[in-house]
Amino acid sequence: MGQAKNPAPIFSCIKVFSMIDSTFRYLLISMITLAAMTGLAGAETPGIVINEFMAANDSTIADGNGEYSDWIELYNGSGAAVDLTGWFLTDDPDDLIRWPFPAGVTLDAGEYLLLFASGQTAYPYLDSQGYYHTNFKLDKDGEYLALVESDGLTIADEFAPEFPVQTDDVSYGLCSFPPAEPVRTYLDNPTPGTSNQPACTVQGWYAPLFSRAPGALAEPFSLRSEEHTLNSSHRLL
Repeated sequence: MGQAKNPAPIFSCIKVFSMIDSTFRYLLISMITLAAMTGLAGAETPGIVINEFMAANDSTIADGNGEYSDWIELYNGSGAAVDLTGWFLTDDPDDLIRWPFPAGVTLDAGEYLLLFASGQTAYPYLDSQGYYHTNFKLDKDGEYLALVESDGLTIADEFAPEFPVQTDDVSYGLCSFPPAEPVRTYLDNPTPGTSNQPACTVQGWYAPLFSRAPGALAEPFSLRSEEHTLNSSHRLL
């Protein structure tokens, strides 16, 4: 007669899974939430990126005309100056050449360029403070936004299919969580024309800091999560 199968391995597995505590479940939920909030990881290779933008500029920064127009900030993460002559900004995936950069616009390595998306019909439009203005505005309810290279086809950086709904005077852009890749999230401390704050906050709450960028992974890995509020911090290993 054959011997009865030992059910111990099955019960052992059930026991192991039942021992997953609330901290680990919370970590998994936080990972899923972060991926959903940020949606898009930062550029995998250095270059010109849309570093930050504001689609609902109520009182953050005025343009050279004294108006609180939408704005877009570019950053050159490469090791060399880039001539943006003939590059494009667009909010329409069907019109990648909507607003061409004027001749002579160069962005040095490690520098930022601030432009206003005010819907100007004149081209090129340079205001009294030296800011260029695009011929489109940003939709705070969310829309496509892209930086396109001079061939009119190559996407240097984009928010696709669209960036999320925006709030007055809260910007949206890249935030660094070393050693992971930068991610896109809300910034309640907008920094037009300068480096984004290292920790991204929304109304006093800091986005969770993860030691790895979101994405599909085939091999086991270690993950560190750290969360902050204005008055406390929590670290999960």
